[in-house]
Amino acid sequence: MHQGKKLKQLIKNRDFSFSQVSRKLNHGSKNTIHNWFDRESLSIDMFQQLTKVFPNIMDEFPDVDWKPLSPSIKLEKEAVATQDWREKYFQLFEDYRLLSKKYTDLLEEKVKISSF
Repeated sequence: MHQGKKLKQLIKNRDFSFSQVSRKLNHGSKNTIHNWFDRESLSIDMFQQLTKVFPNIMDEFPDVDWKPLSPSIKLEKEAVATQDWREKYFQLFEDYRLLSKKYTDLLEEKVKISSF
């Protein structure tokens, strides 16, 4: 399997531009990424960089020997998952806070109306 071509397809399927991927990887230009597409196989260092953009890249390239990266990739995936849950928690908390405020306002309004 040609890993460079598969990477190119992965980027296209995820609706990323090559420039976006290049910026996320802190590469100066998208030419670096384009050069990767010509490679039959990508180095483990390249894959490690790609985990910054695609945390689940291990699933996309099951034939790669991930053992050298497994602990760091696992930690990065857990960090991404934790961040996702944290963001969901804060959004739910904010929704609850707003709903609670509306409920309190409605109760106060009801008390005012019933006191007339």
